[in-house]
Amino acid sequence: MTHPAASGSAMLRAVDAPSDTDAWAAGFQQGGQRTLVQHWDGAAWSTVAGPNPNPNGINELRGVKSVQGSLWAVGSYSRPGASYGSLKLIAQRSGTGTWRTFATPAITAEDFLEAVDATGPSDAWAVGWGSTSPFGGIAVAATLRWNGTAWVSVPLPQPNQVMLFGVKTVSPNDVWAVGHTYPGGPHWIPAIYHWDGTAWTRATIPAFPGGGQLRDIVALSPSNVYAVGLDGEGLGARSLVLRWDGSAWTRETTPGPKLYGAATVAPSTVWGVGYGYSQSAAANQTSTIRTTE
Repeated sequence: MTHPAASGSAMLRAVDAPSDTDAWAAGFQQGGQRTLVQHWDGAAWSTVAGPNPNPNGINELRGVKSVQGSLWAVGSYSRPGASYGSLKLIAQRSGTGTWRTFATPAITAEDFLEAVDATGPSDAWAVGWGSTSPFGGIAVAATLRWNGTAWVSVPLPQPNQVMLFGVKTVSPNDVWAVGHTYPGGPHWIPAIYHWDGTAWTRATIPAFPGGGQLRDIVALSPSNVYAVGLDGEGLGARSLVLRWDGSAWTRETTPGPKLYGAATVAPSTVWGVGYGYSQSAAANQTSTIRTTE
């Protein structure tokens, strides 16, 4: 699709489409100096003003969600007046095009948000990660909940380092978050966490002795949830899809290289997208997979 050119170097990192005449994409431009938000109205893409809490620093968006006329966008921005460190960015766009940014509890010295999902105006979740030091610290998961008034931290049980990259809010009492954790040894391994309305618990999933990651999660129903990512590390990493059937997580047989995003089309279609290194092309090549169950 053609779309307006951004200023300088630019990346789009997230997309959400409530309907075929209303879609939003978010990222950053000018090497991260400014956020980038674009909108599809059914006929064309246009660029709209984005939130930039630090006009003189770095401002990036990595997640976007539109629900019931409310647009949420999450990411990070550099600490004003400091030479290092990042703060979480959560912003909401009103129908008039005005952005409202929100204060959030500090998790670590270096915070980033990667994804956001919501069931309505008074129930949303944002996830990401932080580092106890900008110069190589301990990774700490960020899990924030919007209760209709404020964003509050609802920490995971975290005996080991955790980074989160995807969240799916099936209902206020049924939320999934995915990423990877470091239990020690040579590899980070995939991890899934579940919120039941009271507390987070870590889900039981197949073992991955060679390491791996989960990068996104989608749902066709409460008993039909898909998490996508990569099995392994480096150029040899392959696609990974785990499926929740209401009672257990099992691995699906999938072709292709590593996956970084997913989407569902009711009642039974799931898409996964990503990329892998092609020896013949001597370059990374994009990849898509699909199931119709």
